[in-house]
Amino acid sequence: MRGWARTVKSETRSSAIAAVAAQSGLTTEDTKRMPRDSGNSTLVILSTADYDSNVWTNKQHIASRLATGRPVIYIESLGLRAPKLNFADAKRMLLRGLRFRRRQRPIDTARPQSLEVLSPAVVPFHRYKIVRWVNYKLISRVRQTKLPENYQLWTFSPMTYGLEKSAANTVYHSVDLLHELPHVPAEAILASERELILAADLVAASSRIVEKHIHSLAEEVDVQYMPNVANIDLFTSRRTSMRTERAIFAGNLTPSKIDIDLMKGLADAGVQISIAGPYSIDGASDGNEYIGELLAHVNVEYLGNLDEASLATELGRSKVGLIPYSINPYTRGVFPMKVYEYLAAGLSVVTTPLPSLIGGDLQKLDLKVASTHGEFIRYVISEIRDFSNRKVEDLDLSGNSWESRITEIELILDALECLQPTSYTSRNQRASGL
Repeated sequence: MRGWARTVKSETRSSAIAAVAAQSGLTTEDTKRMPRDSGNSTLVILSTADYDSNVWTNKQHIASRLATGRPVIYIESLGLRAPKLNFADAKRMLLRGLRFRRRQRPIDTARPQSLEVLSPAVVPFHRYKIVRWVNYKLISRVRQTKLPENYQLWTFSPMTYGLEKSAANTVYHSVDLLHELPHVPAEAILASERELILAADLVAASSRIVEKHIHSLAEEVDVQYMPNVANIDLFTSRRTSMRTERAIFAGNLTPSKIDIDLMKGLADAGVQISIAGPYSIDGASDGNEYIGELLAHVNVEYLGNLDEASLATELGRSKVGLIPYSINPYTRGVFPMKVYEYLAAGLSVVTTPLPSLIGGDLQKLDLKVASTHGEFIRYVISEIRDFSNRKVEDLDLSGNSWESRITEIELILDALECLQPTSYTSRNQRASGL
């Protein structure tokens, strides 16, 4: 059934249903009995991030936008990274415990009314078999008491602890190489991921590297390529012709992702840098002292953690957007959300050689890919000096917007809902290939 994934970008729900039917061997009479406008069943999103994280990623954007048209239950991170003895992790565990005692998160008036956020209690030491058994029991309790009888599952986490077993259908949306993060149970993650890939109705990847990883676990599986997108209209609307002679970095300034030495070298070269976003939120402590030195640099302005509208304004008055990622086993699979935010804001973009940003249909974006620190610095200086607003004015980014992505997801969910396994075949048969 996964073979239909590449054809669901149809303009109407009826054409999406027809595509699913063609790939599933259903007859014309079967499709006539399908509801033509579903979309009312509850969607459960299993995330790898808390809803109120300082910086939103795919998970929160998708949940909040889909919740305007259907009930959504957002299950927060199950804490795949083992906690360490530091203040950040202690605070995170304390807040998680308090939320569990309240049974649900405080109501945020900015959230859609049909969005519910759950913070299930789990033991965050997933590498141990006995702990995984305990967590399975804990999540089973959540399934029985907090989730409806009929739901669709969209999971960003490869470890689901059985949530897919009671779902009408399941989508696995892999956005990075989670098993490559420090302090995570890599073997347990990979084992769970392999099982989930084979059981899911649809598997999606945010980068070609992640897609290759999925195929290394299950070669025969079709994978839907879903690169990260952005709020194109907002960032485009904040462009201005009066731009500051500066480069800007937006995102999590974490030592496990960002090349801090590269950023310091850029500042030492006289480039004015603005930084927007939190730092050290991944719980890593190695390298934090270097982040402090960077933020204290005379040529660095720290803007703090901005809301999306304020960030769009700051990008719109800058000239160069920075993607100064370290190249390591984890970042190899990363497709930064900031790529399309930068481009929509009219910035020139300079990046380190992230595999996900090299080649293919990304060549038309004219990203400046630097293979060395020196080349990165030279690119930034020249792009600031020779900057032209006209360079990206005609770049069509409509296909990389949240509007297009949500439409795509809604088509997928509606088509899957019309082919619930309870109506046409058993989940056990599909999982076993029968």
